[in-house]
Amino acid sequence: MKKSLLLPAFGVLLLGACTTAKTTQEQPAEQFPSQLFGQWNVAELVLNDSTVVPTDSVVAALTFAEDTTYLFETGCNAISGIFTADSANISFSEGAATMMLCPDMQVEDAVKAILPNVNGYQLNGDSSLVITAKNGGKITFKR
Repeated sequence: MKKSLLLPAFGVLLLGACTTAKTTQEQPAEQFPSQLFGQWNVAELVLNDSTVVPTDSVVAALTFAEDTTYLFETGCNAISGIFTADSANISFSEGAATMMLCPDMQVEDAVKAILPNVNGYQLNGDSSLVITAKNGGKITFKR
């Protein structure tokens, strides 16, 4: 009799452990300028008074989706997560990232230093986007 009561109780605990709590605050896509959405190609990154310009062999791009997710392709690896923004500020959640070792990691190293410190952005119509960081870093994007 005791065993027959333990199995259903264990099943309830197991099913309860399978639920996930939503830990991010999603913002409706309408709160963002429509020009923000889509793919932005990295033109240059500035960090610690050094400028990194992606070479022709390194295609680096940031894509904003209307479901508030982002994908940052560094030319080697990719970083994805959730972003939040208002009219002047933007931030990126720590997301998933691939971790391959590649011959040219300058862009990726700069992105990994800038992204967690991002605190603002300037959108110039549909042609350029500049993201700034608390550590003085800056990423300029073009369409």
